[in-house]
Amino acid sequence: MPKNTLWKYGLILILLGIIIGLVISANFNFALNSKALHSVQEENAAESQVSNPNSSAILTIQDLSNAFADVAEQVNQSVVTIFTETIVKQKRSPFFQFPFEQFFGEDFQHFFQIPPNRERKQKTYGLGSEVIVTEEGIIITNNHVIDGADNIKVRLMDNKEYTAEVKGVGPRSDLAILEIKVKDLPSVRFG
Repeated sequence: MPKNTLWKYGLILILLGIIIGLVISANFNFALNSKALHSVQEENAAESQVSNPNSSAILTIQDLSNAFADVAEQVNQSVVTIFTETIVKQKRSPFFQFPFEQFFGEDFQHFFQIPPNRERKQKTYGLGSEVIVTEEGIIITNNHVIDGADNIKVRLMDNKEYTAEVKGVGPRSDLAILEIKVKDLPSVRFG
C-alpha cells in the first residue's frame, strides 16, 4: 500500500474517532421522544412524589448530620493543638565528602563551618489535635504525637500557648496524658 493511501486512511480514522468522541462527550440523546416514553416518565415522577420511601431516610441522615454539628459545636472549645519539637542527632557518613574537601582539608571545613566530628543536631516538628478532659488541664492525646519529644506546647482555641508536661504514656494503646498548668478550662464530657 502506498504511503499516501496509508496517510489518508489514518487521517480518516483519526477524524472519525474525534467525531465519535465529541458525540459521546456532548451526551447527545438520540432516543426518539415518543408519547409512550413521555407518559412512562410522567408516571414515574408522579409515583416518586406521592410515596418516596427515601424521604424518611433523607430526614434521618439530616437529623444525624445536625446532631454531629451540635456535638462539634459543644466540644469545639475543648479542642487544642499540640506542637512538638524533637532534637535528633544525625551522623554524617564517613564516605560523604564535599567535592573540594579532599583538596582543602580542614580549611574547607572551617570556612564552611562544617563540624569536624561529623555529627549534627536537627530539630523535627510534630503536630496533633487533641481534647481537654478536665478543667484542671489534663489532655488526652496519641502517644505517637508526643513520643520522644523534647518540647511540647499546647495551643488553646483562643491562641494562648502553654508548655505541657507528660503525665503518662501507653505505647501499646497509643494514648498519652499531658497536663498544662491552667485552671477552669473548657473540658469534654464523656458519656
